[in-house]
Amino acid sequence: MKQLPFEMFSAVCEVLDTEDIAQLHLVSKASCEVATPFLMTEIHLIFTAESLDREKDFRSPEYHASRPGLLPPDATEEQPQAHVEKLASYRQLPRHSYTKKQLDEEWAQYQRLYKGQRDLCRQGCGIQELQEAMTRLPKLNELRMSMENNLEIQSDYLREAFSACLIRPFGAGSRRHPPGVPQLRSILVSAQNAGVRFRTFECANVSWKLFRRSQKDLKAFAAVLSQVRRFRLELSMGIDDTGNEMGIELEECREFLRNRRFRDLISQANDIEHLDIKLEWSTLVYGVELANLVGDRIWPRLTSVVLSSIEATEDHLIQFLERHRTTLRDLHLDEIHLASGEWNSALTRIRAFLQLKSFLLEGQLSSDLPRREFDFGMLIFNSGRDPEDIPRIEKRNAIREWFKSGGDCPLTDEWSLE
Repeated sequence: MKQLPFEMFSAVCEVLDTEDIAQLHLVSKASCEVATPFLMTEIHLIFTAESLDREKDFRSPEYHASRPGLLPPDATEEQPQAHVEKLASYRQLPRHSYTKKQLDEEWAQYQRLYKGQRDLCRQGCGIQELQEAMTRLPKLNELRMSMENNLEIQSDYLREAFSACLIRPFGAGSRRHPPGVPQLRSILVSAQNAGVRFRTFECANVSWKLFRRSQKDLKAFAAVLSQVRRFRLELSMGIDDTGNEMGIELEECREFLRNRRFRDLISQANDIEHLDIKLEWSTLVYGVELANLVGDRIWPRLTSVVLSSIEATEDHLIQFLERHRTTLRDLHLDEIHLASGEWNSALTRIRAFLQLKSFLLEGQLSSDLPRREFDFGMLIFNSGRDPEDIPRIEKRNAIREWFKSGGDCPLTDEWSLE
């Protein structure tokens, strides 16, 4: 068996099921090396010291044989998960009914969790352990990372696992500890050092300060994402001291991203097929300008675009879409503000040159000159059961039907909230 070429060994693994690969993994060191990438098809990583320590177990054949196909965050997360379940039961009680003992226990647990996260960040968020693990997983090509549950996780198993994480910092805390930055940096730099190239990159609630990292880090990020096809990023722009108002670092973020760091990084990914960019927002707060996110880049394979909480001019929006008129088939615009131009004209121009399979407007689409604001509601909240939902749903459907059938654009001043 030692004489088998690597390519033939890999071909064997391609046709085996998970249980057989787990057994093959135990045969020899050579089989261990070849079988590992096929065995570990999915990894769920919780950023705790214990979870990162388990990455070292990749070297153990016995470990893989006992957990074929998946590395679950099981025993490591038992204590935090028990803490979350206890909190859920507490929340069912009136606040005044909490005993001092309950409050003291939860405060002590929070302090332990917070200290663990702080110590982990000081140690580079496990960059060495992650790099060693990734060298064992050469076929790794997807990264999905979330602060809280903002990737809308569908799996009950994953929801339970990730619910044990700390909530994002806010106020002064978010300035001292930009959410997600050290963790995502650790993953991307480790991937670069291990020679990994992601095809899927989905990341939610990560601070825009990620792009303030050194040129060396940004170069590593660009290399890891150079072959990405599905790019989804939700940038956080800070939360106020109450935890309710988002976007308190908007002006700082807008000014910084004019330096081209973001668009230069994303421009190096030539094969993007799905582009989804969202910036967190609150009332009357929109994200940075579209031109500072995508520049004048053309992605020859781009078929799907989702833009959310972004500011643009009518001409910049049209120019971006027109550059991809031959490939773009799905378009979703959510909470877009036009600093110049107006929406009736923009939609009419878009329909004139795009042949779309799906077209969706969501949230509030606004413009400055003239001042207009059109509310299409949010899909996640508009169930149709609330009478106030019905006009929003009808507007979305009317735009979708017009885009398909033609005629005069139904978006009129009568629809405006202004």
